[in-house]
Amino acid sequence: MARAEGVRGLFRGMSYPIYTTAVQNAVTFQAQGVASRLLTGSSDKSAVSWQVSCMAGMFAGAVQTCISCPVELLKIRLQLQQALPGMAGYVGPWGMLRRVVAQEGVLGLFRGFAVTLARDTPSYGLYFLTYHWMVAGLSYASQPRHLSPYHSAWQCAASSMREEGRGVLAKGLGATMGRGFIVNAAIFASFETLSKAMAAA
Repeated sequence: MARAEGVRGLFRGMSYPIYTTAVQNAVTFQAQGVASRLLTGSSDKSAVSWQVSCMAGMFAGAVQTCISCPVELLKIRLQLQQALPGMAGYVGPWGMLRRVVAQEGVLGLFRGFAVTLARDTPSYGLYFLTYHWMVAGLSYASQPRHLSPYHSAWQCAASSMREEGRGVLAKGLGATMGRGFIVNAAIFASFETLSKAMAAA
């Protein structure tokens, strides 16, 4: 395609999504917000559960299908036409819109609406559900944690030795050494095996 039509051929039909993306996103987020407020009876975002986020997202996905369906149809029609720009029979973005409306009526723009609805409704529910979980996770991560009673490593060591003696610094030494022997043995065994395999190759 790039050889026959140039790089622009890879972006055929992109004009429709570019022209409508702002409107589509505005409708999507507005619909999701309205649905969330109706389901919770409140405008407080902290009252929105993950179930509400999912259902409101599905509602938003269904609403924005009224925009995405005509856009998808026109984009695909542009991509499927055989004539190239500048050739006889080529139809541009606005010409394709006029042709569909003239030949099939306004309802012709909504061919495949049921399939698009079945695709976008659950996918937008998952989209907003993922967003809800990410926001919840970031909020939890930003909450203050219980602070350590120690201000520095030196204070921790000094306080621990004062309370438990110098032997506290050697706690867990046996387990650490045992683990170290096993881990390093595995590392060197793997290194030797790989070295021999590479030398043989």
